[in-house]
Amino acid sequence: MGNILCIKKQNRLFWGINVNIFGFFKDVSREMKKVSWPKGPELVSYTITVVATVAFIAVFFFVIDFLIGQGLNSLSFLN
Repeated sequence: MGNILCIKKQNRLFWGINVNIFGFFKDVSREMKKVSWPKGPELVSYTITVVATVAFIAVFFFVIDFLIGQGLNSLSFLN
């Protein structure tokens, strides 16, 4: 009965592992209560940092792509 492939009423078999979906969500809920969530001003600061970083990287790669494209277009044997 303790076999890993044994199917019980409340459990489902998924790739040979017994899964108790309600136990999983109970564990997730317990762990989420331990998380230290950022407060309002801290969250705004983090959001601004992420948006600014993404914008900088996007502009950087746009410029690099543009320069490489212009360089390749200027080569006469490729036209």
